[in-house]
Amino acid sequence: MLMTTFCKTRLAYSFGFFALLLLSCKDQGAQVRTKDAISSLHQTYTSGVSSTKPGKSCFIVRKHLEKPSYSIFFISRYDLPRDTLVYDSSHYFTGNYITVTRSPGNATDTAKVEDEEDHSGCFTCADIILADLTDSFHIRPVFIQLVTAGEDLTLNSFIGYRRGRLEELFTLGDTEEEGVVLKKTDDSSLSGMTYGIDEVVGLIGHNYPVRVDLRTFTVSHPLPSLQYIGFRTAATEDFKAYRIMNGQAGNMLISVRQGDSLTIDTFYRARQRVGLLVGDSVKVEIKLETARKKLWRPPAAG
Repeated sequence: MLMTTFCKTRLAYSFGFFALLLLSCKDQGAQVRTKDAISSLHQTYTSGVSSTKPGKSCFIVRKHLEKPSYSIFFISRYDLPRDTLVYDSSHYFTGNYITVTRSPGNATDTAKVEDEEDHSGCFTCADIILADLTDSFHIRPVFIQLVTAGEDLTLNSFIGYRRGRLEELFTLGDTEEEGVVLKKTDDSSLSGMTYGIDEVVGLIGHNYPVRVDLRTFTVSHPLPSLQYIGFRTAATEDFKAYRIMNGQAGNMLISVRQGDSLTIDTFYRARQRVGLLVGDSVKVEIKLETARKKLWRPPAAG
């Protein structure tokens, strides 16, 4: 992984690790592209800055991919004062960007991404994933997935070209550190699984479908009509439930007493019914409303 820094100012950046990062760059061709990428980023996002607040904009390349016909950079920007630094790096952090430098001609395009985390503590940035999906999905000229960790979820940013302009096309939050795995369903759509919160228990699960329309890059989350829950609980009140025989809820009622151990087995979303296991073997069915009122749920559940 290549990491480097470049400051568009005559003042030298005093932090020693910046110099160390520069010294680590041995690929001269990559350095040229890095400078082109950062120069383009600087011109795009610092032009028109008020001269009443003199300072310098510095950039750190946190991840870099070198391909035969293009280079991809994940870059963080910091706006620093010309005098003494008063605060830590997070105070001066102003954003993260993806830049793409394409051959021939080293034409460089830049897009700001939704990720607003300051990654100054990631000395190797091993938890940041920068993946080139261009060939996998046959989306030209470039299609990129950037995975970064947030406070609660990982952020998956998908970047590519729309009407000739590099953009963050769509984002997905997820609980998996390795990122959302999407597959091309057909010529016009991607599909995969991501996180969601079930309506019965209110816990997070990684079994919710996601679909992306490649014509508009619109994201939809079609909820499954049948969803396995598999949560152990207990009755907080007495109630009656219809026993399921041969896959169907019949007319036989089973009495459930307060304190009885149960398993929330299945949520029939289309019918708003919940399938339970009583004593690990007897299958019964109740209304979603009954499950919410008369079954124990974790205090933090929604």
